[in-house]
Amino acid sequence: MYPHSPLWHYLWVAPYVLQLVIVMVIWRRGLMRKFPIFTTYTITQILQGMCLFVADHSASVSAYQYREAELGFSLISCLVRFGLIYEIYSNVLRPYPSLEQVGRLVLRWSGALLLLAGIGIMAYSPGAGFQRMDFGLVFFSRTVSLTQIGILFTLFIFSSYLGITWRNLVFGIALGLGLFSTVDLGVAALRVQSIPLSTSRFLDFVTMVTYHACAVVWLCYILVPEVKRTPVQHVPENSLDQWNAELERLLLQ
Repeated sequence: MYPHSPLWHYLWVAPYVLQLVIVMVIWRRGLMRKFPIFTTYTITQILQGMCLFVADHSASVSAYQYREAELGFSLISCLVRFGLIYEIYSNVLRPYPSLEQVGRLVLRWSGALLLLAGIGIMAYSPGAGFQRMDFGLVFFSRTVSLTQIGILFTLFIFSSYLGITWRNLVFGIALGLGLFSTVDLGVAALRVQSIPLSTSRFLDFVTMVTYHACAVVWLCYILVPEVKRTPVQHVPENSLDQWNAELERLLLQ
């Protein structure tokens, strides 16, 4: 651990303070039933940030113990993030039950396959112990990040078809996740290269600033009254309603 500046401390603590406010607003507005996994994700991020902050500043916690805690929290975060993808997808396609049913099935199998692939990477990676676990978590985390970016891109492209505007809360959740996942993947790609310590510290700041921005985005979307989804009045021939009807027919066969 190297000495932290006041800016570093602010960027570490501030997002979790904002997320604590988000949880309070969610509780007061009764949004936990609509977004239970996002609420769980927010709470786990707060606990992770505060626990790691205390561990980082505790003289009794070694670097190895800190890494153990970090890997454990990373595993929980990856699982909850994948569940959050499931929740976003369900909210987006809720007006189309058959599409939602097929999407849930695909996500369940994808999650199982990703988990098995991560376990396989851990088992056959070089090294031992937490080094192997690190390889598997990196694979799982990067795949989840790519999926979140894909969901954000899909919402941008098909928002008019789905009756979703940029002021919908589900859009704001996906926007924050997609933004952080994009930067996180870019930073991870740079870290693979041989970079000096000063560059590594700068990348840490980039990641922390990005997560702070995501927390601000989520807080703004939570505080601003959500615009209800409006049904599409004029749809083209390849509308989601027709896809939904065809899938429903196939599922009932």
